[in-house]
Amino acid sequence: MSIFIIKIIACITMICDHIRYAIPITNNNIIGFFGRMSFPLFAFSISEGYLHTKNLNKYFNRLLVLALISEIPFVLFRTIVGDYLMLNICFTFLLGLSCIVIYENIQEKYLSIPIIILISYIGYLIKVDYGWYGIITVFLFYIFKNKKIYIWISFFLLNIIYFYTKDYFKNIDLQIILSFIGIMSSLIIITLYNGKKGKNLKKDTYQMSNRVVFKRHLICVFI
Repeated sequence: MSIFIIKIIACITMICDHIRYAIPITNNNIIGFFGRMSFPLFAFSISEGYLHTKNLNKYFNRLLVLALISEIPFVLFRTIVGDYLMLNICFTFLLGLSCIVIYENIQEKYLSIPIIILISYIGYLIKVDYGWYGIITVFLFYIFKNKKIYIWISFFLLNIIYFYTKDYFKNIDLQIILSFIGIMSSLIIITLYNGKKGKNLKKDTYQMSNRVVFKRHLICVFI
């Protein structure tokens, strides 16, 4: 399974996750189950993006621009659930990406851990979407990129801690159980990742635009 397919699945599950808030009648356990798969898939895509990007600065800048553009719609959407004082998920990805960069550029890897913890805490304080949990998720997918079993173990433990800190375990119901299973089920898709990029929409769009220009020139010649 290519990263392109994973991103498509992430987008579809994200729609499931958001539509249950925007349209209350759709808020059910099944929709919630599939919706919970979206964030881990996007977080994994960010970690893979770091590995394969040809220009890290441009990658950062694109994420930053997207974060700034998305903030107003995000705040308006958050008013539906009554909690609008948050930064959108792109800011979470920026901080997660920063953790990866710091980890890669410090020779003594153990020295990077306190900095990563500090960045995660800052993310919690400024209320990025998914908080410290989201930032650490991006980082875990990167450091265990070639060790699928470590991803399963670390991500399972991370979610146990996250659910515990959110007090979800105090009143366990079917929705919480399905949410946890949905989150962990995203790893099945990640495990099937074949390391390939897949379909290149940018390239296809560029080629299509070139064909359109060529046809226009050809028409002009005949006219």
